[in-house]
Formats: sequence, C-alpha cells, structure tokens
Amino acid sequence: MRYAAHSLVLVILLLTANCGGDEYYVNKSHTLDSLGGVINAMTSELEKTDTVFLQRSISRYGYYRQFVRQQVSDTLSKNEADVLQQFISAGERLGGFRVNRLTILARARLLNSQIQKLSADARERTVDEEALGSYIHQELAETARLTDAGYGQQKIFFQAQKDFMNSLTPVEQLIMARNNGRLPTVIKDTVNF
Repeated sequence: MRYAAHSLVLVILLLTANCGGDEYYVNKSHTLDSLGGVINAMTSELEKTDTVFLQRSISRYGYYRQFVRQQVSDTLSKNEADVLQQFISAGERLGGFRVNRLTILARARLLNSQIQKLSADARERTVDEEALGSYIHQELAETARLTDAGYGQQKIFFQAQKDFMNSLTPVEQLIMARNNGRLPTVIKDTVNF
C-alpha cells in the first residue's frame, strides 16, 4: 500500500512537470485533486477500523493487566511469560493505534483542507507558477508522509489484533488458574471474540 501511494504521487508529479501557461494551472489543479483522492482513500481505510473491537480489546487488556499486576506474583513458566508478554505488547500497540488513528485522521482533514484551498487558488490563478510549484511539492511530501503513517498504523493494528486474539485465551486461563476458575467479574461480558 505504501509503495502504491508513493507510485501514485510520483506519477502525478511526472505527468504535470512540463506544463506551461493556463495548462500549467489546470494540470496543477488536477494534481492537487488527485492528492486529495489519495488522502481520502487512506482516511477511508482508517475509518473502517472496527472501533467496537478496538475499544473492547483495550478495556479487556486494561482490566486483565491490572489483575495480573495485583494477583500474579509467583513464578511463571516460560510459555506463560511469553503469552503474557505477547498480550501486553498487543494491548499497548492497540492503545497506541487508537491515539495515532485519531491524530492521523485529524491531520488528514487539515491537509485535505489545505489541498482544496490550494487547488482553488490554482484554478483561479491567484498564485504565481513558481510559488504554486513549491506549495505542491510540499503538499506531495506531506501526503506521502501522512499516507505512510496511515497505512503503517493499519499494519500495526492488524498485527496487534492478531497477537491479542492469539494470546487472549491463554491469558484468561492464567487468570482463572489464579482466581478460583473465574475471570474478574468486571470483564465478563456476553460477546465472545
């Protein structure tokens, strides 16, 4: 995905590099509209994230981690320690994704707004060619950076989700072994993962 975004940005840049006069402004406006499309595609993918799963996982992670800190003080086997470490790592990455997702979506809205304004300026020819080229170059770089971050966060989310699900049952078994065969009642819910 990251390479596709870079390739699209590079193709757009190459197609509009050698234009002059009125055609220059028209092509630069199209370039900016295409950048908006790239940002919207990445934004759409981030918005499709299953936020219910994310919130439930983070809540469950918080409660289980608190229980483990308070109740698991004896020695763990290597397998139990590995599963617990995988669970903790996945939970932290899911929490980080939640924060980063909101930041990236906010940044995408701002960048999209800037691109739309610059596109309008290009259509109306209110910016000289040299300044417009410089601004577009900056927007291309920022779009590439933002799409890399967005798709990178998606990759982190999917891996953390997989790791969380793989470690959830063994961690629950570890907790139940130390809590009279029961999970903490705060966590118990009717929806299974």
